[in-house]
Amino acid sequence: MSPEESLDPENWNEMRRLGHRMVDDAMDYLERVRERPVWQPVGDAAKAALRAPLPVKGQGPAAVYEDFLRDVFPNGMGNIHPRFWGWVIGTGTPFGALADMLASTMNPNIGGGDQGPNYVELQTLSWLREMLGYPAESLRRAGGSRCACASAITGPVERISTSSCARCSRAAAPSPPNRRGGRDPGLGVRSGRPSMRPAVPVTAALLAVLLVAGCSSTHPSGGKELMRDAIDVPTHFLVLTPRGTAVEPVPGSCKNPLIDPRDQTKIVLVRSSEDRGYYRVPPGRYGVGGGELLLVECGTGRVMGIVKR
Repeated sequence: MSPEESLDPENWNEMRRLGHRMVDDAMDYLERVRERPVWQPVGDAAKAALRAPLPVKGQGPAAVYEDFLRDVFPNGMGNIHPRFWGWVIGTGTPFGALADMLASTMNPNIGGGDQGPNYVELQTLSWLREMLGYPAESLRRAGGSRCACASAITGPVERISTSSCARCSRAAAPSPPNRRGGRDPGLGVRSGRPSMRPAVPVTAALLAVLLVAGCSSTHPSGGKELMRDAIDVPTHFLVLTPRGTAVEPVPGSCKNPLIDPRDQTKIVLVRSSEDRGYYRVPPGRYGVGGGELLLVECGTGRVMGIVKR
C-alpha cells in the first residue's frame, strides 16, 4: 500500500528552523536597506538561473531558499529604499511583511462562510466608509478593480470580474431601466441592499472620471486609448539582432524586431512613443485581434497590453 500523500513538510523541525532563518533574513534586509544601493542591474548569472529548464524533481525548501537569496533577493526594484524616487510605489513595513505571512498561513477564501477574515474585510470597508463620510447603510460589494471603485461611486453597474480596463467605459455606464421604470442593481449588488451614493455629487463625479481615466493609456497623438490584457505572453521579449541572435532589451529606443524566446515568434515595430513600442504580431497570437497592436515597454521587453491600431 502506497503511503498517503501530504502537503506537510517531511521534517517539521527543519521547516521551523528554515522559517526562523527567513524571518531573520527579512528583518535584516529591511533594517539595512540604507546601506545598499537603490538599484542594481540583474546579473547575467541570475538571469540564466531564472531561465532554467523545467525541473523533473524538486530540490527541497532549503535549496530553493538558497536560490532565492542568490538570484532574487538582491535584485529588487528598489522601491523600499528611502532614496527611491522613480515612481509612486509605496514601500512596505516589517509588520506588514509578517502580516502577509499570517494571511498566507490561514490562506482564507473570503467568498463566504462565517470566518474571522470576512469580518476583517467588513471592518476595513466600514472604516473606509467612515473616512469618506458615507452613511452607515452604504456598504456594497463589487470587484476590486479601479472600474469597480468607480462603479461604487456612480451607482449600481455591472460587476467587473477581470483586471482588463477595456471594459471600464462600458461598465461605468448606468444599467438600463427595467420594466417597472427603475434600474436593475447589476451583478455586483445583492438585491435589496443600497449601493454607495456620493455625499457630495460633484466631488464623486470627478473622482469617478479620474478612476475611469486611469484605465487607459496615452496615445502618441496625445489622446487616451483603451488597453486590454494580452494572453499567453512571455515574461519579456528579446531583441533580434541583424546577426540573428537574441539579446536582452536595454533602455532607449524601441528595437525591431522583437522575438518571443519561447517559440521564436517575431513581432514587428509599427510606431513608438515614450519608450513604448506598438508592435504588429502574427494573426491570433497573444489575443491580438484585427486592427490591434501589442504595446510593449521597450526598455524591458515586457508586454503592457493590447491597443487599437
